[in-house]
Amino acid sequence: MMDAKQEIKHSRKIIDQINQGIKSGLTLSECLKSYPRVFSSLLLQWSRWERRAAILLILLKWRASRWVPPTLCRKKVRGALIYPCVIITIMVIIGVVMLIYVVPTLTATFKEFNLKLPLMTRIVIALSDFLSQHVLLSIGMVGFCFAFFYMFGQSKVGSKMFDYCVIRIPMIGYLIKETNALGCRERSLLF
Repeated sequence: MMDAKQEIKHSRKIIDQINQGIKSGLTLSECLKSYPRVFSSLLLQWSRWERRAAILLILLKWRASRWVPPTLCRKKVRGALIYPCVIITIMVIIGVVMLIYVVPTLTATFKEFNLKLPLMTRIVIALSDFLSQHVLLSIGMVGFCFAFFYMFGQSKVGSKMFDYCVIRIPMIGYLIKETNALGCRERSLLF
């Protein structure tokens, strides 16, 4: 048995050797493993987990420094989607105006030549005739379609289908995936 002075001396020697091992690049658990009579297996396990916890803490601090609040994230996504939505809306309005006013004048020209028109041209002419002759019915059908897709989008199946389709839209899907990766984990980023 060692007396108190020898035990302190021996403990200091072990601590100095552990300190030297850590300075040379060994982990704490590797240094403690060299002294199985002094340190219990529980302490060895704890030292292994402590190192992993330190790495995890570093990763969490890094992630926290890059965290974007969901409200700010949603604002950025909405801001990025406003321009494409405005452009698409304007394109649809121009298309409808052309179908109602421009295509009928061209149709009269085509009828004068008595030519057999391609299928797509006949479809455009038929759509133009329908829109110009049945304006209220067309508006009602568009309203019904919007209401149907809105209600369908609120259901579980519709929500999954909507998400599936949206993330496959070339630029918008990428933007939504990146936004989700940054921390906006709420159900819907758009609404």
